[in-house]
Amino acid sequence: MKPLHLVIFTILGIMVTSMVVFVLNSELNTPLPNMALQNNGTLSGNVSSYVYGGPLGSVTNRSANYEVFVYAPDGITMAGKTFSNANAHYSLQLPAGKYTIYTYNEIKQKYFVSVFAGQNTVFNITSSIHVR
Repeated sequence: MKPLHLVIFTILGIMVTSMVVFVLNSELNTPLPNMALQNNGTLSGNVSSYVYGGPLGSVTNRSANYEVFVYAPDGITMAGKTFSNANAHYSLQLPAGKYTIYTYNEIKQKYFVSVFAGQNTVFNITSSIHVR
């Protein structure tokens, strides 16, 4: 059996480990199928907004292009970003791990989310639109 190969690389400041094992048969001399571990999950949700200073309960859906920023747990290092689509939905593939998301209502609010390998984590975002 040939040695085990461990590959470590960094994606957007987050260390990701991937393992691939090849066993060579001296007669066939062909590798086994790739057995890399699946480390990614999905973070998704809907974006809605309300009018700050407007009538109570005036909630509207955001249109396309609401920018969603996802940060590492330190809240500073950006791990990814995406935009909501025309239906106010966003989706982002990320390595499994813990992340920070900020929303902007009357004040900046900090939320922690966890993304699990092979799963979808739903985090809906509500933000405010200020009326002057």
